[in-house]
Amino acid sequence: MSSIAYNIAYLQESLGELEGYLLSEELFDRLHARAPWGEPPFASLTLGNVLLARKELQCYSLDDRQVLVFEELNTRLETIRSRWRAAWEKKARREYPYRLRQWAHFLDEYRRGPEKQADRYPYEVRQRVILSLLQEDAQEAAVENEQQLFTLDELLRRDFVEGEFVWDVGMDEGFPRDVYWYLWGRVR
Repeated sequence: MSSIAYNIAYLQESLGELEGYLLSEELFDRLHARAPWGEPPFASLTLGNVLLARKELQCYSLDDRQVLVFEELNTRLETIRSRWRAAWEKKARREYPYRLRQWAHFLDEYRRGPEKQADRYPYEVRQRVILSLLQEDAQEAAVENEQQLFTLDELLRRDFVEGEFVWDVGMDEGFPRDVYWYLWGRVR
């Protein structure tokens, strides 16, 4: 998915704005910084995007300097998460159903026109990954939407062809096949 440089910069910028974001009413907020040169613009500031950036960095093989930077960022993230736990969980509960709708929308578009949508799968499946990453902090929302997610997973399985890891090969060990099965293949 995103490069190491992008994810490190995204986390650095996000952590600088995270407390204010947690206390705001915004679900998707704009980061007030530019992505590193040559990289796409930063994704919106959301808990899901922050958790995905962290997860991707945990998957990559980092050099010694990157490991130190990541450890410092992860410590800061966990400190904010602990300090603002109620606000964090409230934001996660709001984001979870939004991500679920986004995922359902993509799967619906795919079912209506698979030949036009199949190539979008490697990007769109990030919504399903973010749902998994948000579950711990959005338990109430996850339970309320459990049946819908199960139904969407079953619909996906009908057109899913198991195969190679759909994202960068260097990340595959961080997304085990038995948990993140939807990253190990493509839709027809």
